[in-house]
Amino acid sequence: MSSNDTDILMRLAAFKRVEVLSRMHGHLTHRELSTGFIFQGERIPLVNPQRGIFKPRQMRYLLSIKTVIPKTGGRVWYDDQLEAHDQIYDGDDGIDYAFMGSDPNAADNQWLRAAYESQVRSRLRGQ
Repeated sequence: MSSNDTDILMRLAAFKRVEVLSRMHGHLTHRELSTGFIFQGERIPLVNPQRGIFKPRQMRYLLSIKTVIPKTGGRVWYDDQLEAHDQIYDGDDGIDYAFMGSDPNAADNQWLRAAYESQVRSRLRGQ
């Protein structure tokens, strides 16, 4: 099996787990997502608790992106936070997500760019 096939199968397993968790809990928080999912007998995290962009070592492309939605009157840490909040709650098909920090070549930013350029989401819809 190619690394691309493995990536697709892992992504599908992750989405299936998120779907099950969503039916069980409704609104998902870090608590529910922290359980991860099982792929070929190995537990794979769904998110990284300390970073917004997460790519498991077993995958070619990133798996998840998270943002912090500020509480009313709370500090806005990132430029895209308020836009992402509106886009999520308005039901937009996608959200704007800014690069982390000022280095576009940082690993997290390269993962984000690679997923965008490869249209990872689009390929899954065709599966």
